[in-house]
Amino acid sequence: MLIEATNSRMELENQFINQAIDNQLSGLIIFPVSPEQNRNTFLKLKQHNMPFVLIDRFPEHFPVNSVVCDNFDGAFQATEHLISLGHKNILFVTAEGSNQAEIVRHSGYVTSMQSHGLREDFPVLSFRQGEAVCRAVQDKEATAFVCGNDYCALEILRLLSEHGFAVPED
Repeated sequence: MLIEATNSRMELENQFINQAIDNQLSGLIIFPVSPEQNRNTFLKLKQHNMPFVLIDRFPEHFPVNSVVCDNFDGAFQATEHLISLGHKNILFVTAEGSNQAEIVRHSGYVTSMQSHGLREDFPVLSFRQGEAVCRAVQDKEATAFVCGNDYCALEILRLLSEHGFAVPED
């Protein structure tokens, strides 16, 4: 087994895939950086009859094997849970340049919020916007967050803790 990390760089992903083809590996499991932009590389894998499976992201209308969770429903249910706890000011936080899964998660969040009539606008904050995130908590614009991914959630927890906020108390 060979594990390669691309650090979200498509050129590295393509390099590793091309090496796999050249080395005639038995197959690949790929957590793609940008499946839409990498269709040609996936087509190349198909042309070389190399089995592969994409994880969590896949190109629309392009036949590939993929394993994905229900990103929409997951975010919808997370938002519903926060609403059931009494939260009305829930913001969505992720990283800049959100990926396919995070865009779908945002849609789940928006659908839940709309079904309860809680917001009219649905901005996406970046966890890197530390001041804006802390100000949202301080001004009670946000009493809870739905995060685009686990890393983002951990960064929000770290950021709030560093600024003296207690989670979940604040």
